[in-house]
Amino acid sequence: MTNKGWCLALLACGTAAACDDSARPGSTAANSSATASAESPAEARLGAVVAGDRQLGRLNRIVGGAGMTELLNGVGPYTLFAPTDGAIEALGAERADALAGEAMRPQAGALLRAHVVPGMITRRDLEAALASAAGRPVRMRSMADTMLTFTREGDAIVISSEQGRGALTGQEGLASNGAVQPVDGLLVKAQ
Repeated sequence: MTNKGWCLALLACGTAAACDDSARPGSTAANSSATASAESPAEARLGAVVAGDRQLGRLNRIVGGAGMTELLNGVGPYTLFAPTDGAIEALGAERADALAGEAMRPQAGALLRAHVVPGMITRRDLEAALASAAGRPVRMRSMADTMLTFTREGDAIVISSEQGRGALTGQEGLASNGAVQPVDGLLVKAQ
């Protein structure tokens, strides 16, 4: 399904996500995104965007430990609402370190799936969806089959689920197969 087709499907399902090709990889808006990858955003995959973002170091280790690198480097498109180092460290250093290990692989995979939605959702898309929702929440289903609810609190876009919440923070990273949206909280309880 094309990006436009996916966005129409989101709208039909009541998730009210807007799509705008000006924020796609290769556009002027996408090229202003901060990515530490040596590749341009039009070439970089989600895995490279995560690996190149200094505030996502712990998440990058969890992705590797969970065996999810292949998913993030796959066809997509996907949007990863990426917990920052601070969000993961709030679990405690021991717990955060354990999530990157082999023994916690199933739990780490579940945590990551709860932060991924199908389709490429840019900040601009979220802004437009929230504006058109006129104060009502916008909802999307994660790959873990949890409902993510997007609201505006002042200038912040807040994402919540039954198990957690966080606000978008930092700069988005755009890749050829999706978007990385850093979040300052976990959207699921780490088990």
